[in-house]
Amino acid sequence: MAFNCCLLSSSHYAAIVLIHYRVFLLQTRWSSLGLPFKPSMAANGCHASAGPLEGLKERLVWCAQDTAYSDASLASDSFGQALLERGVAPATLRQWLQENPVVSAPGGIGPDKVFDLTEGMDSANVLGLAPKFSTAE
Repeated sequence: MAFNCCLLSSSHYAAIVLIHYRVFLLQTRWSSLGLPFKPSMAANGCHASAGPLEGLKERLVWCAQDTAYSDASLASDSFGQALLERGVAPATLRQWLQENPVVSAPGGIGPDKVFDLTEGMDSANVLGLAPKFSTAE
């Protein structure tokens, strides 16, 4: 969360301060970098996942391409492997990554979409919470 907030800042350029990476590098130097246009919210030159599950999805899609959600791909990622070792079934993990379903957990956590629920959490917190998720009805 601090990485997104403090280094990259918002992708909404009107709301960011000049000390942040996106503004310094992309908003003030885009032309000297040879970019054909000034970066926008959608095309801003950098990306950071909002949470560990979203990061897992993005790594699998970027690295594995057509086999992104196979059991082997899930287990080849260290965070995916850790989720599987904690009892998250491969089919459940695939559903979370492909559909972003609404889930909840004991203690009044949720219901919310799984990516939103885990946004800003560190990996250790998600590893402890994820095996307790149930699909909201």
